[in-house]
Amino acid sequence: MLNQIALSLNDWELDLLEEHSSVIYSTQPAVWGGLHTETMKFHNDTVANCFTLYAALRVALFSLARQLAEELKDDDESSWPVLRGAIGESFE
Repeated sequence: MLNQIALSLNDWELDLLEEHSSVIYSTQPAVWGGLHTETMKFHNDTVANCFTLYAALRVALFSLARQLAEELKDDDESSWPVLRGAIGESFE
């Protein structure tokens, strides 16, 4: 089920990128250099809002997957790959 949601999010991202044939954002040096090295500057507020929602959903999804795998890891060793995958995905 969680994999299907992740695949749907991937499809949604591809659709967004196809719909806007130009680059949807550019990067520039961050104002607060100690926090991040660069920031994303969106060319369109609507796309910025959609992308923010997309990113929040991905973070929430992989946070949930990570929590579930963490709960199951002691009882079910098959949850280890899920946990590692969720951790990897959460950093992308």
